[in-house]
Amino acid sequence: MIADQFDVFLLDLDGVLYLGSEPIPESIVAVQRLLDRGAHVRILTNNPRLSRQALVERFQEAALAIRKEHIVTSGWAAARFLAQQGVTRTDVVGSAGATAACADEGLTRTEDDPEAVIVGADHATTYRDLQRAMDHIRAGAQFVGTNPDTSFPTSSGRGLGAGALIQALEAATGVQATIAGKPEPLVFEVVRSAFDPDARLVMIGDNPDTDILGAHRAGIASILMTHSAERSGDAAPHPAPDLTLSTLTALFDDDYSMHG
Repeated sequence: MIADQFDVFLLDLDGVLYLGSEPIPESIVAVQRLLDRGAHVRILTNNPRLSRQALVERFQEAALAIRKEHIVTSGWAAARFLAQQGVTRTDVVGSAGATAACADEGLTRTEDDPEAVIVGADHATTYRDLQRAMDHIRAGAQFVGTNPDTSFPTSSGRGLGAGALIQALEAATGVQATIAGKPEPLVFEVVRSAFDPDARLVMIGDNPDTDILGAHRAGIASILMTHSAERSGDAAPHPAPDLTLSTLTALFDDDYSMHG
């Protein structure tokens, strides 16, 4: 069964563990079973607005024993990347989650001559914030974006995503941002650095454009979650996943294997 074929399971949050604000019961059961078996689980999300602690509390409400080290947000990946480079001072624009992650990683947040700027998006982002980020980047601060999503679904339509603000700052500064979130390799490299080089990783997600493409770029195996027939009319994703499943509990089914 698939659960025996990998050491590290990278799970997308929205669409694999949650649908909207509701946990997927069979997925919660499957993740707890992976943890009970001693597997390494990392929950990946491109959402830069939530802190890892906020997500821990959400999982506690679903009776799942998830800790902060199990959660990889795009904001945390950005902070971790900078910490690994030896950066100590950074400004953060538009991401409360990244601000919390900087504190977790020992980075000092400052608006005065930072070595780097992390750019995300949240409802509190102002024109002044973007102007400050532009000034820092033009002065030589490293430019790191949390995720490339230009918009995201909300209860009232679409919200303005970090990718839109990042693109605006790229245009204003002439500097291309380093993107932390999927499908760029950085988030996968940050995760992989915590494990043995020979560890077997698999990415499980429902979005071909971020989860599957990101896994392909990072050179790791991928599983596409479909949730019934919701993609029955869609074109085949490219690159193709190594396997397609409709439920996370299939990881423990002897009828499924990544190699036939």
